Amino acid sequence: MIESQFTDQRPYLLRAWYQWFIDNKMTPHILVNINFPSVVVPISYASHGKIILNISPKSVENLEIKNDKISFNTCFNGIIHKISLPPTSIQAIYSIENGIGTSFENTTIKIDRTVNQSQENYHLAPIAIESDTTNLDYLKSKNNNNNIDTNKTFSEIKKRSILRIIK
Repeated sequence: MIESQFTDQRPYLLRAWYQWFIDNKMTPHILVNINFPSVVVPISYASHGKIILNISPKSVENLEIKNDKISFNTCFNGIIHKISLPPTSIQAIYSIENGIGTSFENTTIKIDRTVNQSQENYHLAPIAIESDTTNLDYLKSKNNNNNIDTNKTFSEIKKRSILRIIK
């Protein structure tokens, strides 16, 4: 069989890693390159074209890891967002507790961003391909700078007030 006839391995590996993390009571996170077509994330939480998402059952609802799309609902600052990702946009999956996981080979796509005003998400379209650097340094720097509370459930985050008092 010619290699181009094989289906993409990434969704299969993502499902396997995800299940292994859950079975071992770890908290799976994914590193997403937002510069891929069909990526729908709240862009304001991205940094340097990447976003790290906690995909543990306590943090997301309706998680589906299909061969052509990964989708789920999650909260950012008490606001529910529908996340949709092509598997090729996933650069790594790892456990926040100990960093165990894997990174995937990837291509960075330079994009032209257009805003979907109703959802305040970006829908991205490719315009050119560029080379990418390794994800490991990015993950290490993000994990050292984040104080992530993995004990809060999706419903606890969802119930938080989104209004702030400004004096």
